[in-house]
Amino acid sequence: MFEVRNETEIWYKAKEMPEWIHYGSLFVVEPVEKEKYAVKRFDLEKGEYLLFSDCKSYFYDGKEYEVENGYFTIPVKKEETLVYQPNDAELAIMEMQADMYEQQEQSNLTLMESLADFYETMMGGNEK
Repeated sequence: MFEVRNETEIWYKAKEMPEWIHYGSLFVVEPVEKEKYAVKRFDLEKGEYLLFSDCKSYFYDGKEYEVENGYFTIPVKKEETLVYQPNDAELAIMEMQADMYEQQEQSNLTLMESLADFYETMMGGNEK
């Protein structure tokens, strides 16, 4: 046996049960598709939730939605492409890495020039 209390709650009690138990809400929302939801109302005679096509609007997740034929849609928010913004510490590390890279490149060029001079000296070139 089902009973509706507070206009929104369903309670259930079988003959052999000493107390009523809370069965659930009179209305439920069930996801049907990606953005589409069905509003269902508990049918006391059948003992199950059925599509509630008489519903005109439904308050769901803090917003009111217009319901058509028992269904409403919640548009999925398009996610914005996030652009990474480094913080001050990361910027400082990047600058240090850039400086180290420049120093390494300069050292490599200096080393290559020194090796070229050494090679020319060993081969007898570059006489002054």
